[in-house]
Amino acid sequence: MLNRSSENIAVPTLDIHEFRTKQIAGKEELIFNEIIGENIIHKPHKHDFFIIILFDKGSGVHNIDSVDYTIGDNEVHVLFPGQIHKWHINKETKAYQLMIESTFLEQFAPAFRFSFTNYQNHPVISLDHNNYTQLLYEFNAIRSELLDENPVDQLISARSGVICCHRE
Repeated sequence: MLNRSSENIAVPTLDIHEFRTKQIAGKEELIFNEIIGENIIHKPHKHDFFIIILFDKGSGVHNIDSVDYTIGDNEVHVLFPGQIHKWHINKETKAYQLMIESTFLEQFAPAFRFSFTNYQNHPVISLDHNNYTQLLYEFNAIRSELLDENPVDQLISARSGVICCHRE
């Protein structure tokens, strides 16, 4: 953590549907995207949905609820609805992003290893090689299924559950 500030500004809330035009793959309650290269969000905002970002290679700063987190390789960043964030992701970054409707993700809540509050207070998780490889496999499998002409919803749900409830 690098910096903590207390800004009281009006922060816009973005809806998942605002991200549909740029999605690589998706369905009503789930969007898959990639983050390749530099990406800067200057203005803090929040979402009405969950975001799980798996960083393969990364550097930069991700500010979540006024705390700066240095972005690194093999990390997961978790954002809950209502959390304020912005970032400066550097050009060598490669990451995978799932945007998940609240009602879809909440079905997995009983199987979470920790409470939602714990993840909100510790939104960045460093992964060892084995755990990173397992999560990358699930992210890629979700992307493939979403791109399929006839995606199997139960398979997407199962793989999403594996990601959400993964134990380090």
